Amino acid sequence: MERYDAVVVGAGPAGSVAARYLAESGASTLLLDKRDEIGVPIECGEFLPSISSLQEIMPAVKGVPELFDIPRSCISRSTSKIAVISPGGKRYELAFEGMSLWRAKYDQHLARLAEESGAELRTRTPVKSASRDGVETDGELIGANVIIGADGPLSIVRRSLGMPAPRELTPCLQYTVQGDFGDSVDMYFGSVAPGGYAWMIPKSDGANLGLGVPPGRKGRTLRSRLESFMFGLGYAEGPKLETSGLVPSSGPVAETVRGNVLLCGDAAGQVMASNGGGIPIAVVCGRAAGETAAAFLKGGPPLQVYEKRWKAEVGQVLTNSLHTKKLSDWWMWSDPLIGIAMRLIGKWGIRRSLTCKKLLGIY
Repeated sequence: MERYDAVVVGAGPAGSVAARYLAESGASTLLLDKRDEIGVPIECGEFLPSISSLQEIMPAVKGVPELFDIPRSCISRSTSKIAVISPGGKRYELAFEGMSLWRAKYDQHLARLAEESGAELRTRTPVKSASRDGVETDGELIGANVIIGADGPLSIVRRSLGMPAPRELTPCLQYTVQGDFGDSVDMYFGSVAPGGYAWMIPKSDGANLGLGVPPGRKGRTLRSRLESFMFGLGYAEGPKLETSGLVPSSGPVAETVRGNVLLCGDAAGQVMASNGGGIPIAVVCGRAAGETAAAFLKGGPPLQVYEKRWKAEVGQVLTNSLHTKKLSDWWMWSDPLIGIAMRLIGKWGIRRSLTCKKLLGIY
């Protein structure tokens, strides 16, 4: 039986970053991914805030510029603003710097950094089950002293250990289309995506048009809603790429450490519930998981420190975002109420929502 100091399951941002920091410490590290090609298929809107915007969102996180040092080849285009559009068409435009990524290239970049640090990467290796002894692939048991589950919202690692799952997963559908869409990220609320929102994220050669609708919303399919949204934007051509996925939208799971197993990223529900943003949190929590596991393997503090660390860095961000989602649920069922709420909170409140601050100052 093969054995490693650490096995990381899932080579998305959380897993690759965790593997990188483990390998840098000298730990023998195996990074596993079920896909043929890292980052493919894409299951992401591909938007990432700029360094300054990330520092505004996550003020407790240190080393943001180094952590998000992204090669130009991974960036499709820069964006300068975000616009929130009410059901009645009122546009609330805010200065907010960011970028749309070539997400597959970005994921491959992070996996390459892990390899360059000494981690072993294996693709086309689905994990069938996990235990405290290790993980099982196709008939093979790979032993590990530490296991990190970064294998997405339907995490096999989490389910194998019986750890709590996100209470809500929001299905999303996205088309990538061609054209010139400017440099504003647009978010549309109301009956276009009941309980969620639709988005337009510009890219260098087109845009990602998508929407997410929480489970339990009866009526039209995601596809029919998305096609109506595109028609409303005046876009009649078909997509050159279609992607879909599930986004944890109920906040972090109740337990991210059990024995020698850690969860991070979507597997841990570490996603901003109010907007579905997961890349920044995944990278931060991946670093926390990797560094905590590396210290533990050298005889340092127990793995439970990981839960304390990610909560210290982004716990308040995730709590504020979940509170915003819960507050918005009171008015998201009605287009007129959404319009009234947006007028009441104005640009000030919308910016606080986007940056995961307490929307009402106290909640």
